[in-house]
Amino acid sequence: MNLRELALDSLLEIEKEGLRLNTVVHGTLDKYSYLPKQERAFYSRLTKGCLEWQIFEDYVIDQFSKIKVKKMKPLIRWVLRMGVYQAYFMDSVPESAICNEAVNLTRAKGQDRFSGFVNGLLRNILRHISEISFPDKKEAPVDYLSVTYSVPLWIAGRFYKSYGLEKAENILLAMSQEQVLSVRVVHAYENPKELEEVRKDLEKEGVKVSQNPYVKEGFYLDGVDRVDQLKVFLEGRITVQDTGAMLASILASPKENDLVIDLCAAPGGKSLHMADQMKGTGTVIARDVSEHKLDLIRENLDRTGIQNVTVELHDATWEDEKKKAWADVVMADLPCSGLGVLGKKQEIRYKMTKEKVEEIVALQKEILRANVDLLKPGGCLLYSTCTISPKENEKMAAWIQKELGLFGVAIDQQLKELLKKDYQAQKENYYYQFLPGYQKSDGFFVAKFRKN
Repeated sequence: MNLRELALDSLLEIEKEGLRLNTVVHGTLDKYSYLPKQERAFYSRLTKGCLEWQIFEDYVIDQFSKIKVKKMKPLIRWVLRMGVYQAYFMDSVPESAICNEAVNLTRAKGQDRFSGFVNGLLRNILRHISEISFPDKKEAPVDYLSVTYSVPLWIAGRFYKSYGLEKAENILLAMSQEQVLSVRVVHAYENPKELEEVRKDLEKEGVKVSQNPYVKEGFYLDGVDRVDQLKVFLEGRITVQDTGAMLASILASPKENDLVIDLCAAPGGKSLHMADQMKGTGTVIARDVSEHKLDLIRENLDRTGIQNVTVELHDATWEDEKKKAWADVVMADLPCSGLGVLGKKQEIRYKMTKEKVEEIVALQKEILRANVDLLKPGGCLLYSTCTISPKENEKMAAWIQKELGLFGVAIDQQLKELLKKDYQAQKENYYYQFLPGYQKSDGFFVAKFRKN
């Protein structure tokens, strides 16, 4: 099996069909499940890394090629990008292998006439790799951030404007590093002993386990090839969930026997977590817009055995006239630009645009307007996103108070106790922005409100 050809085929498929990177990679790994762990890791890293770093790769290629990357055939473009990625980010790959394998790939795909071009260009890059100039950090900070961390100029500019150069660079640096696998222990509220039992059983499977510093039921796992093949996962005792998502559910503070509505619930992590906190009492209504998304929630419910969650097909933009003043807690983890999870969903940086952000903001407001009346008097709305865009976060929190008449509920003391030394005080105490590089989490935003 030629792993580079497998990666090339995946990258071409993603570009041509507009598919999600993780969907294609996981599908390929399922198809070739017989491959050794080391080979699977090589394919996965090369595919994900090559796509993630394509702005950086194109910048390097364009300095050596008379034909600019955008005008090249897709196949040649990706072969060259793979070569540059291996040269910069995969130290274990010899330079001779980079060039030879690129030429072999070009020929294997019926493009013999370009093999000399590919070979000459990559060898020239490798010869002068230490001499390549990049945008100056002080003179052109936005260009510097864009190329150095391979994000579009508009994202680099937005981060620079919002956080300044030093903070923006720390955020992007954290996103560019290997992302930790974060899981939550299921049923830990009803059975606290399960935390230690799960840890022991994971270690028996050869997994390195470390405690999530913020969430007692959260673990970080290292040395995992496929989490869905772990015995404790198949038994429904753990579920994959990032720290920020866990903290959102904790801050929602559902009590036993509450009625909770999760507006955009798939794949169900927060619904299951809140059901856990309620110790099997009350009801969590997990809603989403399609049967496909509901099936993802049902799969997690079946696997974990959680009983106090009901699944409903419901478009969150529709007002539910029959159920006003109904819920104790409404979880509004809404569609967003995803700029806080660029490290895990690499293709977002190339699919998201400034125009789409404006559309998303309008959708968020439509959903919130349609569902604010679900709250009982005194009920809690927990608003959250996986982005670090002020338009979708701080400005949206202010809009909720002004336009929907809800009141911000202080979460600063609770967060201070959870985050400890990583807590950074903010002017407003009813919302909080998690930043990669500053908290051990993806970029995430939470804001808590109460109905008068």
